[in-house]
Parts: sequence; structure tokens; C-alpha cells
Amino acid sequence: MLAVPAIGCSRTIQAGFAGAMLEVFGCGSRRGAAMVLAARILIARAQATSRQAARRRRATLERELAGYTTAAERCELEAALDRYPAGVTHELRSILARQSIAALETRFPAIGRG
Repeated sequence: MLAVPAIGCSRTIQAGFAGAMLEVFGCGSRRGAAMVLAARILIARAQATSRQAARRRRATLERELAGYTTAAERCELEAALDRYPAGVTHELRSILARQSIAALETRFPAIGRG
């Protein structure tokens, strides 16, 4: 069974986290020049950590999807993805498309980038 992760909610989580951190540092809902420098640094670090985690997750996903090498495996995976809305599977489909193009370029180097 293919587990499709919830994609697109990281911005909501980041915004909620940022607001919570502002409350902790006593900035309330003020998000302008009055924000304490320490709060800005903390939020920037949290967002950087979130981006790094997303890159690691995507790299892991790309490695897992690279395991589907035969045409039959790819067709089975695409059939499983067809059961879900495009908004949920767009990341998986873009990775598969990019891997497919890379495989074609490797197979036929004369038509690759040059």
C-alpha cells in the first residue's frame, strides 16, 4: 500500500509556529519593527530547520521512488497514484517524471542536454 504524505501544510505549520514563538517572546501579534531580534533569529532558525527537513524528506522519497525500475513496477505505482487526487500526488508524479526523463537521457546520450 502506498502512503501518500500530506503535502502543502508546512507553510501553515510554519506560520502557526512563528506566531507561537512571538507570543513566547512577548511580541504579541506585532510583526513589524517592534519584534525582538532574538525572536526573529529563532523564527529564521526554525524555518531553516523546517526547509532542511523537507529537503531530506524529498531526497528520501526520490531514493524510494528510484527503486521502481521496471515498466511493470512503474505502471503499478501510477495505477496506485491514480486513485488519489492530483493535488495530493503532484510531488510524487513530478519526481517520477524527472526520473523518467533522466533515464531516457542516460539511455540515449545523443538526445541529452548539450
